[in-house]
Amino acid sequence: MDLKETVKKVSKLVKIKLNEKEEKEMVKHFEKMLLLIEKIKEIKEIEKLKPLFNPNEDLQFLILRKDKKETFPKIIDGYIEAPSPLKGIMKKKEKQKNA
Repeated sequence: MDLKETVKKVSKLVKIKLNEKEEKEMVKHFEKMLLLIEKIKEIKEIEKLKPLFNPNEDLQFLILRKDKKETFPKIIDGYIEAPSPLKGIMKKKEKQKNA
């Protein structure tokens, strides 16, 4: 199946209508994605590569600091337990009902 047919099939699945110009643009995007995938496949031993950035490193730093631990009420399995935002919403609804 060529990319134009793939674009038509995908647009039908996601229930959007594309005109001819939009279809051509999507075909170009699909081609770029396939080229990127091919480049990734060319990389040997990709498992040995380290990520350039890990957003969780900052959080781990906070969790491991002894002086910051009292800021958070509980740490369970490395996760910070925080109060549910729904409690405030439920209290607000209760006040509205009682008013």
